[in-house]
Amino acid sequence: MVNVFEKYELEFEYRNVVKDRSQFEEMVVKSGQYSSPCVEIDGHMLADVGGDEVEDYMRQHDLVA
Repeated sequence: MVNVFEKYELEFEYRNVVKDRSQFEEMVVKSGQYSSPCVEIDGHMLADVGGDEVEDYMRQHDLVA
């Protein structure tokens, strides 16, 4: 998934929800589920997604060309 952000040279913040319990808890609160990875884009949470799904979302919302 990181490859998608790098492909479009987008800034992103990686959070390790496996090693950091507080990050995991924040993910659960925001996404409403316990599966990862999750990606938050402009306040919208994409839960339990892969790179293709993230790229599709960004294209559909004109965030990348």
